[in-house]
Amino acid sequence: MTYIIEDANVVSDDGICVRSFLIIENKISHFGKSLKKYQGKRVNVSNYFMTPGHVMADFNILQCDNFINYKKHLVKLIDKGCTTVVVPCYIRYESEFEKKIRAARHAMINSTIDFIIGVHMAAEKLSPQTIRLCKRHKLPYIIIDIEDKTNIFSIPWGWIREAQFQYQVPIYPKWNTKDKQLLKQQMNEWEQMTANHQIPTCLYFPFDDHPRPLQRLIRKQIGIYPKKGELLIGNDLDYNLYQYPLDGEKVEESSKFNYDNNDPIITVHKGKLLKENGKVNFFPGYGQELKLTMPGLFASIDHVGNNPHL
Repeated sequence: MTYIIEDANVVSDDGICVRSFLIIENKISHFGKSLKKYQGKRVNVSNYFMTPGHVMADFNILQCDNFINYKKHLVKLIDKGCTTVVVPCYIRYESEFEKKIRAARHAMINSTIDFIIGVHMAAEKLSPQTIRLCKRHKLPYIIIDIEDKTNIFSIPWGWIREAQFQYQVPIYPKWNTKDKQLLKQQMNEWEQMTANHQIPTCLYFPFDDHPRPLQRLIRKQIGIYPKKGELLIGNDLDYNLYQYPLDGEKVEESSKFNYDNNDPIITVHKGKLLKENGKVNFFPGYGQELKLTMPGLFASIDHVGNNPHL
């Protein structure tokens, strides 16, 4: 099926612009400010804001013990416009690595949206072998818990760096430290060690219970940029439509979009309508695991980024 999405007010990390999209077989074939020369059915969306389908993280979905709770998690994500979910699998011991990853993949088999499995573990368990296992199983990110007692300097950064040859896995800290002064010290140590050993990272990975889109830096480091979270030629038709402001504000004057206070009224994933006017449609098994052969292909490793929500 071929059609044209016209006059979309596209919101991205770079701001807001007006674009039209030529859609062929549920993929973006071409885009531009105007596509008058192309033939096909036209859908005008000038009364809405348009965003790419969001990439979000969910740390709890693999803990669901029944299908009802599992579905609730997915519905919550879709309701916020998520079409790709980052799913960290918690691993306590290296010996259970393969068993846990198999279980995670089985748990996500009924997902409506695409998913990316990764590793979540205690800082003390991070080792070069963890990197090699991630490479073997195509797991493109690691999240480690940083507690009050965690000694960041004791992590074998040099060996980890060597193990990352040809598969550079980003490593993100999950800050569980309560003391603000200690937290600041740990953050400084983290920045120092990851910079010295050229480990891709970001100080602030979204861990709270309020799903929000992953920033472009993280998507680049994991390796899903530019295929997910962007409206680009060749990408799947993943997008959200948000209600246009009622106060008459011009699109050109808008510089920020508050995802916490706004939910899309329409969500489309690979051409399929997942949400319409507040109703979420659930399609078990429609989502697929994204196995990434080269994390960080478009990422820079010389900075760690800032927290846009602090």
